[in-house]
Amino acid sequence: MAPPNDSEPVTLNAMYFNGFQLALSNADVNALVILNGTPQLNLSMSYTTAKTLAVALNDLINTLEKVTGREIMTTRDVGNGLDKLKAEEPENASTH
Repeated sequence: MAPPNDSEPVTLNAMYFNGFQLALSNADVNALVILNGTPQLNLSMSYTTAKTLAVALNDLINTLEKVTGREIMTTRDVGNGLDKLKAEEPENASTH
């Protein structure tokens, strides 16, 4: 397949995900992209690309946090908060 030129529109697939799992091989970093608990896509990338992506994402989130004055929680932060909430609930609490 020939690379597109300026006169040919490029159609890209879009994907939303809300989870991931990471793994290392002897040559690459692998990212399993997950949506609502179901694997959707496996990404493999070089260590250099993975490191560059990590730095770029960190820079992007740091910018967002700086301009909004709000720290973005990680899923680990949210999970820890929900665990604390669950531990504080009385056993016979009614649900709303």
